[in-house]
Formats: sequence, structure tokens, C-alpha cells
Amino acid sequence: MQLVLYREMGRDLSAVRPAWLASIDEISLFLFFFGAVLTYASTAALAAGMGTAGWLRPSHKRVYVGLCLFALVGVGVRIVEALSSPRASLWGFDHVYALPGFVLMIPAVPWIMPCLLGFVLLHRAGAQAPGGS
Repeated sequence: MQLVLYREMGRDLSAVRPAWLASIDEISLFLFFFGAVLTYASTAALAAGMGTAGWLRPSHKRVYVGLCLFALVGVGVRIVEALSSPRASLWGFDHVYALPGFVLMIPAVPWIMPCLLGFVLLHRAGAQAPGGS
């Protein structure tokens, strides 16, 4: 969605942005918020489940769940700031307390935690395989 928006803006910088492009921008931001929240929440649930199953040490489980909950709080603060008023910046941030949420919503950042859990599972699978370390 944003590709369409920015390509249209790049064609004619002096043109007024059509209303439908602004709507696409707002819809994509809400989808982005939802995706980040869902990723952090599901990663926390996965880490808790892996800890319960004994695939993660209790201390590692607490660290993963704690980091995911911190990320959820940061993203939540960013969402509240973006939706606080009609003049609030949707894509940027206006206050320094929203900076962690802004950073935690960079597209690759929410995927780091599930990726690290995948590395843990691969390491465990390799250690349990015959001849594994």
C-alpha cells in the first residue's frame, strides 16, 4: 500500500495528495500497529509455552517474555500517541517517550524475537541428534 502512495507522490511533488491515498496511508499504519502487537504477543506466548514444555530454561523464558512485554508496552505507547489527536504524527513521533515504540515497530525488529526462538529450537534439535554436540 505504501509503495502505491509513495510512487504517486514521487510522480508529481507539487500535486495535492488525493484523499484515497491518505486513507491508504492510515489503513496501512493501523495494519502495521496490529502486526507488531500480534507478533510480540504471539512470541511471548510461544516463549511461555516453550518454557512450560521444558524447551527453554525458566530464566530464558522470563527474559523472552519480559522483552516481549516491554516491546508491547512501547508499541502501545506509540499507538496511544499516534491516535491521541487528529493532528498527531502518524508515522513519526512527537514526544521522546514514543521513541522506543517507534524503533520497536521498524518492520524487521518484531521478527527478531521469533527468529531467536527458532535458533534455540535448531540448537536443541542439533544437540539431541545422534552425534550432536
